[in-house]
Amino acid sequence: MKVSSILLLATALLTGPAVLAQQPAISEPLAPPPRPLVLRVPEAAQPVRLTRVNVDVMVVGRLARTTVEMTFHNPNARLLEGELQFPLLDGQQVSGLALDFDGKWRPAVPVEKARGQEIFEEVTRARIDPALLEATQGNNYKLRVYPIPAHGERRVSLTISEHLREKRDGSALLRLPLAFSERLDVFDLRIQAPGLKAEAVKAVRGLGGARWENRAGGATLEMRRRDYRPEDRVEASFSAAGGPLVTVEEFDGKRYFYAELPAPRTLLAPRPSPRQLALVWDASGSGAKREHGREFALLDAYFRALGNTRVRLTLARDASEDSGTFVIKGGDWSSLRAVLEKVSYDGGTNMAAFRPHAAADAVLLFSDGLGNFAAPTMPDFAVPLFAVSAAAAADNDRLRQAAEKSGGAFVDLLASSPAEAVTALLKQGPRLTGLRSNGARDLVAAPADAESGRLAVAGILSEASAILDLEWRQPGGAVERQQLKVGSAGALSASFAAQAWANLQLRQLLPERSVNRAAIERLGRAFGLVTPGTSLIVLDRVEDYVRYEIVPPTELRVTSAPKRD
Repeated sequence: MKVSSILLLATALLTGPAVLAQQPAISEPLAPPPRPLVLRVPEAAQPVRLTRVNVDVMVVGRLARTTVEMTFHNPNARLLEGELQFPLLDGQQVSGLALDFDGKWRPAVPVEKARGQEIFEEVTRARIDPALLEATQGNNYKLRVYPIPAHGERRVSLTISEHLREKRDGSALLRLPLAFSERLDVFDLRIQAPGLKAEAVKAVRGLGGARWENRAGGATLEMRRRDYRPEDRVEASFSAAGGPLVTVEEFDGKRYFYAELPAPRTLLAPRPSPRQLALVWDASGSGAKREHGREFALLDAYFRALGNTRVRLTLARDASEDSGTFVIKGGDWSSLRAVLEKVSYDGGTNMAAFRPHAAADAVLLFSDGLGNFAAPTMPDFAVPLFAVSAAAAADNDRLRQAAEKSGGAFVDLLASSPAEAVTALLKQGPRLTGLRSNGARDLVAAPADAESGRLAVAGILSEASAILDLEWRQPGGAVERQQLKVGSAGALSASFAAQAWANLQLRQLLPERSVNRAAIERLGRAFGLVTPGTSLIVLDRVEDYVRYEIVPPTELRVTSAPKRD
């Protein structure tokens, strides 16, 4: 008899008032249905229950690290193997796994993905305790655990890192994976926000009865419930810090820093109106799953704002198809819309086909970014690319990177409000064009948040402290320079910096994972991250790590060191 315990993960919704004089005919994005976390125990005669959950969250600026400790109870009279399948939201990533051994947590270590699968199968046949966590498709994960003892319990700890989504008011939105389908015997939650006052934090939903308190170091919320089922959507918002924040961490003999600072504040400037616009429409088989109503509504608002332009249409499948030129007058694009409404969606997605057939002032691409044919990477665009996603299953990181690299913008119609969607196509702000330091190396930055204007930067300190030199180019071409001092003095107390640096590096590499496979695997192995090429594994005995040539966790390294004569 197959038995599954199903848990639901919450998703977030960003909405806000319109900022345009004329509201486009696009409804606010609806929250997608909860995505389930599923425990599969095929050989269980009685359901294996999740009985206790302990959640500990640390929020620093736009970063959050959430540790979820779960206790599973097996009422059956035999040992069982379980497989925990769970999705994460956009911006979330598994950054840690631990398994309970006799009351002590043993952290997982990284292993090459295929090798991890082989080892798990071998040690399971030998009836030795292993756990293996690996990425599947998209932002989905699978955790295999053996054994879940007969009439006993097994505890598993997952750590999730997240770059918090921004709300329209510039605050950061924390989304917690706390929505479960069954009542828990015990539920504990703690959220800490170093450097923030309790007044700067509020519960958006799902934390009724819990109160924020000012404690040493920052705002804290704690709650404990028994015989309790958390609400389906649990969210909290954190006001943006006024000035810069810095955290520093020593990791593997290096000192990493992570910093956030406000970008130069300027009003958004109008983008030049394209006289010739290249419209690339992904007509592959997966294109049928996009929400075309939202796409048409965006085009209607965009062309109404432009007034007059010429559009060269390209249909992209396994090859590109030149589908003609359309003249837009007074915002009337009815002839172009009639062609798009009759598109047949079939074939594979060759991203080389995204290249327009003729020169243009800008490129407007509608696609899910999922390539499965020929060219493994997005083409380079010599003019601004505006990439629009309207599919639940999409490679938004790939689309976002290509758009930002070209000086354009990325729009997610399933997450953006109507005003945000159109504004991204019509307006532009300052761009970071230079990042240097004489006291730090391997610098990496994430794009500044659209509303708060805050920029995330990370790197490795080669001196006790360093001055970062940032160069910004304003929409009109003017250059503005900015400096930030980073170091341990005044830094917040949080062990975030090393993995934050690694995650920012991964953010740049993952969109073209087939090209960057080796670099992605190196980062995963060095920082204990689950990537398309690396998994996390926990083994029972020191000799198992030695046998499979896996570097054991720190607690076992002294035991596993060779003896001297």
